[in-house]
Amino acid sequence: MRILFLVVLLLSGCASAPVYTPPPPQLRITFITDPPGAVLYQNGVRLDGYAPLTLSYDPNATRKLGGNITEVTARWQSGASITIKPHINPDESYSWTQTITRPAIPGRDIDEQVEAMRQQQQAQQIQQQQQYQQQQQQQSSESNAALSNIVNSGVLSNIGQALGGALGRH
Repeated sequence: MRILFLVVLLLSGCASAPVYTPPPPQLRITFITDPPGAVLYQNGVRLDGYAPLTLSYDPNATRKLGGNITEVTARWQSGASITIKPHINPDESYSWTQTITRPAIPGRDIDEQVEAMRQQQQAQQIQQQQQYQQQQQQQSSESNAALSNIVNSGVLSNIGQALGGALGRH
């Protein structure tokens, strides 16, 4: 009888235990513009950075909307812009690429020049950061070497002996 009671008790405890369900992975869409470097807006709000740009969405919310994503506007430096309403199937993949092509209106050469200058500035910033990091590493190495020389030269022990002797005389 006790065994039957324990079995029933154990089974009822297992049945009521909460089951952890991990959240679904985020749906990621990379927006690429042709030419590159357009500023992207979603719901009229400027997004941080320039295209190509990857945004994350909740796949469950996307399913509820029938695969429709909020409108995205690409705006180039020349003033050219286009708004698209991406449609995806979150059941097929969690990673998508959406290419936004600039409208065929005058000013494409301006947009390409602006993007080339932006990429050049970005490369210069990366180079400056690398140089700064190298300088910091070199200074750190020099400081460590100087400290090591002081310790190894016996200067600290001589100072300690001198202080000990001076303190003992008073």
